[in-house]
Amino acid sequence: MKIPLAEFRTGEHRREFLRRYREVLELWPVDFREERVRTSFGVTNVIISGSRENPPVLLLHGFLNTPLMWRPSVEALSRDYCLYMPETLGDAGTGRSVQLAHRPDHWTLWLTELMDRLGLETAHLGGFSLGGWHAARFALKRPERVRSLALISPVPLFRLVPVSLLREAAAVTLGGKKPEIRRLIGKQYAAHFFPDKPYERLLFASIKGFLPVLPLFPREFSREEWLRLPPRTLILAGEEEIYFDPGEARDLAAKYRPDIPFHLFEETGHSVSMEKPDDVNRLLEDFWRSDRPHGR
Repeated sequence: MKIPLAEFRTGEHRREFLRRYREVLELWPVDFREERVRTSFGVTNVIISGSRENPPVLLLHGFLNTPLMWRPSVEALSRDYCLYMPETLGDAGTGRSVQLAHRPDHWTLWLTELMDRLGLETAHLGGFSLGGWHAARFALKRPERVRSLALISPVPLFRLVPVSLLREAAAVTLGGKKPEIRRLIGKQYAAHFFPDKPYERLLFASIKGFLPVLPLFPREFSREEWLRLPPRTLILAGEEEIYFDPGEARDLAAKYRPDIPFHLFEETGHSVSMEKPDDVNRLLEDFWRSDRPHGR
């Protein structure tokens, strides 16, 4: 059976998404450029901020998100690094898919081609939520391309997402009703936090107008996979995480890889980098800086 491509429900839904996408991009706090990269899976749009003379950082957003989720971090992180923020496979974006990634090795191929086309022999690799899982898998498959690995709320590295949450997300996405969408968005954050209005409108346009297809069924990492993660790995999570127990996750990481720093943020939910951008930025900069040659 042919698996359909992820796509917008209608042309009007696509146009609404693009309007909201540009609305948020106009708020980008630093200079940026967009590069449309052709791969075996179609055209991927990449937002780039920072001097190409600086060390490269490749950031993967989470499922049902966009690279614009990195807006709270881009000003601080692009001072000393060149940030490459692609629209990942299977989510709403401005690019076009011609082939669906329905096996984990497709993601490895896509990311390898993307780095090749961008001229990145190696990069610091970071990922949020499902993007963190894909980043970790890429690091296992292509360790020679990864300078370091930063995993932010990496679902489902520790535990499979509860079926009840998956069913709810599927029902909300298919239903497309505003109150239910707002509740779904709200669950990603601690009770005191909600995304600003421009990004909220973009999320509404994405969830209401786009039909994602996720034929991958991500699984927990095995002990053997934990042991093969790069020596330079960092894990960040919130104490109010809903997709896995953060305490159990920290214990599991300590059991298999006590050398990997694991930071838990108080009063923080799943969307760590948007809720605590200053703290996350500081930890990421310190982490990447430790890899720089002396004097840089």
